[in-house]
Amino acid sequence: MAGILPPRSRGARAGRPLGVLVALMVASLAACASTWKATGRGDRARVEHRDLGFSLLLPQAIPAGVGAGAPGSAWNDVDVDGAALAYRHATEGATMTLLVECDRGVAEPRVRARQLLFGVDERGRVDGFEVDLQGLEGWVQRVHVSEKDHSVALKTVTVVDRTCTLDWVLVQRPDVPPERSLERVFDRWWRSFERRRGMRPVSAEAET
Repeated sequence: MAGILPPRSRGARAGRPLGVLVALMVASLAACASTWKATGRGDRARVEHRDLGFSLLLPQAIPAGVGAGAPGSAWNDVDVDGAALAYRHATEGATMTLLVECDRGVAEPRVRARQLLFGVDERGRVDGFEVDLQGLEGWVQRVHVSEKDHSVALKTVTVVDRTCTLDWVLVQRPDVPPERSLERVFDRWWRSFERRRGMRPVSAEAET
């Protein structure tokens, strides 16, 4: 699935993609050492953001039974321009990324989610819906995206606190059979999010 492109970054120039989701080179773990630290082992292996303090399961730790025909061990780290984390499935060609933006002001998750799709040819939009993630407000959306000669199925989850926006993005073929869809793996990944106490909901003045 080489050539599939992700949604453009917020504020990017028209026609400038965030980066190719299907990267050609595996990212070096050393390159992320200053931002992320590994915790746990086996099915409890996680990565923690050193500055923001939140953590996520490693996709490789997600049981093979989550998503038929899509074992978690088949995920590889890849290098995607602008992404905090990025993984590509070795056999299905799908990609999962996490984008992190801070100090851009407060906005509703639905607004931030829409900004991900600026400049993207959207087709067959499915209505989004609200989600609560560890007390933070979020928005989930699905859309088919056309980019050059490719059409892909896109699912995004956008969560905000008072200073940062987190976007999880799944990109896979629009014609992938349900039994081989990686959406269950993706949902397990973003739902594994654990936040530190210092990350505050937009609607809260302070946490007690």
